[in-house]
Amino acid sequence: MDSTNTNVGQHNSIMTRVLEQNDSVYFSRCQCHMVHNASSEGAKAFTAVTGFDGEDLVVDIFYWFDHSTKKKSKLAEYTNFCDQEFRKIIKQVSTRWLSLKKAVTRILQQYTSLKSYFLSEDEPVSRFKRIHTAFSNPMTEVYLVFYQSALQVFIQLNLFLQREDPLIGAVNSFLMGFIKLLSCKFVPTVVVNASISFQHLLDTNQYLPRMNFLLSKSTF
Repeated sequence: MDSTNTNVGQHNSIMTRVLEQNDSVYFSRCQCHMVHNASSEGAKAFTAVTGFDGEDLVVDIFYWFDHSTKKKSKLAEYTNFCDQEFRKIIKQVSTRWLSLKKAVTRILQQYTSLKSYFLSEDEPVSRFKRIHTAFSNPMTEVYLVFYQSALQVFIQLNLFLQREDPLIGAVNSFLMGFIKLLSCKFVPTVVVNASISFQHLLDTNQYLPRMNFLLSKSTF
């Protein structure tokens, strides 16, 4: 269930009332929320290192074209010139678990057209200038491709958890597979495969220095 105080609070919640009647009932907070929060924290850490905020960019691009037929028509001209298909920009909603990857993918599908538009046009407003700066950076497309790839791991788990058929017998193994796949991005695969428990993979003294070394060698 959702992690609101009404549901799982320590005082006078649905959880406390049920447990008063039957202390054998097991309550699980919403796994989708937890996965979403984990990916959001990862995105914040990525922004802290690179200075690139993918969520801010997709929001800026959406609202630049939203409610403006003239701007959409102008973009359509650029997509035609770049021999790409004009596609509607997808809105990113921070409370929707699956929207960011779709928004990023849609931008990548017509990245050349969008880049041409924002680098060729000139508008004296802050939102346009932010987008212009982003498309002027050759790393922006690389960052978006990274977002698209990294988010897929979280998307697959969320889609699994949102299925309507009974999943209780498969949840544990699927979550363990998710943790294992995510761990392989930071810890050597041979170590992850050999681990009986994932607890020792959280050893920051052993693994964080390796990640810090990789970050220091990157060219962000």
